[in-house]
Amino acid sequence: MGFPYALIPLYPYPLYLFMFKYFFTSNPSEHPRSTNYLVIAIVLIQIFLWLVFIGYSFSQCSSGNGYEMIFNGNFSSGNFGFTTDYSYCNTSGCLGPEGYYTVDDDPAVYNGWSGEGHTFPGPDSFMIVNGAPVANQLVWCQTISVTANTWYIFSTWVSTMDPSAYSPAELQFSINGIPVGSIFTAGTAQNVWWQFYENWYSGAATSAQICIVNQNTASGSNDFGLDDISFQGCECNLMVNAGNDTSICSGESLQLTANGGVTYLWSSGETTASITKSPANDTLFYVIASAGPCSDTDSVFVTINPSFDATINPAGPFCSNTPPIDLIAADTGGIWSGTGITNTVTGTFDPSVSGSGTHKIYYIIPGLCGGADSVSITINPSLDAAIAPAGPLCADDPPLNLSASNSGGLWVGTGITNPFNGTFSPAVSGPGTFQIYYFLTGTCGDTDSVSIIVTGYLDATITPPGSLCQNGSPVLLTAADTGGVWSGTGIVNQDSGIFDPSFSGTGNFVIIYTIPGSCGDTDSVSITVNTSSDATITPAGPFCENETPVMLSATDSIGVWSGNGITNSSTGAFDPSAAGPGTSLITYTISGQCGDSDTVYITVYATPLPVITANEPLSFCDGDTVILTSSLFDSYLWSTNEISQSISVIVSGIYSVTVIDSNNCSGTSQPVSVTVTNQPVAVITGKNSICNGMNIILTASGGSGYVWSTGETSQSVTVIPDDNAQYFVTVSNGSCTDTASISVTVNPLPAAFSGNDTVIEFGSTVMINASGGIYYLWSNGSTDSGMSVKLYSTAVFSVTVTDENNCTSVDSVKITVLECPEPFIPSAFSPNGDNFNDVLFIRGISDECFSEMRFHIYNRWGEEVFQTATVNTGWDGSKNNRALDAGVFVYFLSMKYPVGEEKTMKGNITLVR
Repeated sequence: MGFPYALIPLYPYPLYLFMFKYFFTSNPSEHPRSTNYLVIAIVLIQIFLWLVFIGYSFSQCSSGNGYEMIFNGNFSSGNFGFTTDYSYCNTSGCLGPEGYYTVDDDPAVYNGWSGEGHTFPGPDSFMIVNGAPVANQLVWCQTISVTANTWYIFSTWVSTMDPSAYSPAELQFSINGIPVGSIFTAGTAQNVWWQFYENWYSGAATSAQICIVNQNTASGSNDFGLDDISFQGCECNLMVNAGNDTSICSGESLQLTANGGVTYLWSSGETTASITKSPANDTLFYVIASAGPCSDTDSVFVTINPSFDATINPAGPFCSNTPPIDLIAADTGGIWSGTGITNTVTGTFDPSVSGSGTHKIYYIIPGLCGGADSVSITINPSLDAAIAPAGPLCADDPPLNLSASNSGGLWVGTGITNPFNGTFSPAVSGPGTFQIYYFLTGTCGDTDSVSIIVTGYLDATITPPGSLCQNGSPVLLTAADTGGVWSGTGIVNQDSGIFDPSFSGTGNFVIIYTIPGSCGDTDSVSITVNTSSDATITPAGPFCENETPVMLSATDSIGVWSGNGITNSSTGAFDPSAAGPGTSLITYTISGQCGDSDTVYITVYATPLPVITANEPLSFCDGDTVILTSSLFDSYLWSTNEISQSISVIVSGIYSVTVIDSNNCSGTSQPVSVTVTNQPVAVITGKNSICNGMNIILTASGGSGYVWSTGETSQSVTVIPDDNAQYFVTVSNGSCTDTASISVTVNPLPAAFSGNDTVIEFGSTVMINASGGIYYLWSNGSTDSGMSVKLYSTAVFSVTVTDENNCTSVDSVKITVLECPEPFIPSAFSPNGDNFNDVLFIRGISDECFSEMRFHIYNRWGEEVFQTATVNTGWDGSKNNRALDAGVFVYFLSMKYPVGEEKTMKGNITLVR
């Protein structure tokens, strides 16, 4: 049945688009109800017609109808009822060549494989195949009659025979020469059966040549078994279930899941088993499920219920004395709850009831599509800024921290030095009356103020006179305010404050100044009287530049050192290396009113710097020598303990020299590195005799670097010489090298010859001989140079020839076997003793053409008058040595050929006297 083109306008996708625009891009409520019903009815009719189209175009089939159309598909009748491009054999080990098969229940007899038929346990014959590397060869074929315009299911079971299974069977179904489905591949596990199947629609065909075709072109491991080949009419029982009708709230999503099929097509266009949808209106969803050519449909109706929004408008924060408020949500009709709610219907919230803190408030709209929300409301306590009284204060009183009922506020006003702590300093404000303010910020804050009185004060601060010398003149001490009294050692007038150093002597002296009264003041000062200092420096040097630092000294050790090379001005540390070669001026200063200063010159000699030179390169091979020489100085000491200007070096190492110059200063050279490399010994390993066309791996050793005469630089190289050749390698350790060579002999391949191709009669024996070597291995396992074979079908024999050098080559010979002619049975004979046509024989065929024969002759009453199992025995027209009368007799001939085919013939024979 052809494609129903008349149904193409009914294809529903344009209707889906129309329905989408009608219901979703316009408002159906604006249309008359009758119009909406008409549109829905049209869409449902179109979907029904589309489903009819699907059923019409694709027959539903998931299994066979149980009527088997293949003859001998389980091979229980042996090698019978099918054709093949492969060659049949049934002798032990005969499945060695590719392209051969047999039918049996034990593959081990034919090629050492293991396995048994698909319907094991117990003996079960199956087709055992050594697959040939030829694509599109017919492994198995059978022609049957089929019904036009009908779906069928074609299947087979396949098993892997080769235990290595690196390239398992790749097969494909074909019907009437056309591939059906894709290529299928057997598994790699041995003695496991896999089933493969495809559906086929017969169309106008009434006859089908159904075949299993080889598609594996690998030469090896493509060895497999076939069993239970089946071809049946289709029978489908696919049932899809999309679930029950359901309802959701508007704005929600739901997942629809269909089962019962392999592939799916929803009315919304998705092709997955499960889909997630968010319909805005009531919607009917359809799904079509398929499994192969089988399909079924189901639908789900989704009802949309309106949803409520319980979202609460944010509120707060509030103060604890804020009046009650009514909370608000997106939709009304819900119930309010939580600390501070005084009316659950209106949502009235009272901060004085909840108290300070953060409170969770809930709002719930009941029902299937109701809603719920919550909000946190913060209540802050009211703050008190009342300031504690302070003052009056003296201008010289220390700072004090003001306080209020609640802390955390900000203080402002004259005299406030820390606005966060409320620190008030009379010294900053000075005398007077000052208004101080305190602010507690925030929604629930407060403000207060206070007046602070500061009384003036007297300042007894003494002006420091500095350090004095013991022999200095008397000094007049002063303070900020006058009218006070001076006291302490060295004061010679307590009213005027005269201090005499000669009277006090050396040392530190505390002098006190006091101004009496309630806001008076007192101060003190320490006066130091110093003696005269002596800065004379002790002579030092000269020094070598690389000597360790020394400590310079002077008569008095309380001064400061300076000058080139001084590294510590307090201790007088002098570093010759920091000063550098030459003469440096050093100064020592005792500071202060009674200080002193001195200078000295210090000489520093430069460090000698010897340089090592070599007469040869510092890197050389084992056995050579290098001479190291120092530049000229008074004396030498090498790192080898030698004391000459030059030394001879023959081993690897780090070498340096220390010298002394005319100033008795020593210095060491930069080290030099001498590297002595071991001499390499080149060696080549590898075969020195190969067969023509073979490769050989040559490996060098004895060093760290390699360069071959082929140009390669790896330690091993692979070469394929065409003729006898010699190869060289240079082995190196650094700059030291050695060379080795190897000669390779290339032996020619033997001239293998297995004889000329020939043609023989069916069942004949032929001798084939090979030459060209000393050892032989035929494709059938024979190791003789010649062998005799008896053939019933064309065969190719290959032989591997090995010569005295163990080199091999291959040749093959093809033996073409002529097919047996059709047997001929004469329709009449005359056993009358004239020696002409006296005996009836089967003509045109020999006994070699068949493995089994039965020839029977019956009279007109059905009695057997003659039977034989060989063509060389004829009928002389008698039964039990008694001549029979003339008449018409019936014969029946049954012959089974060695290759497994069976042929029958029957007809009439006229006996003439």
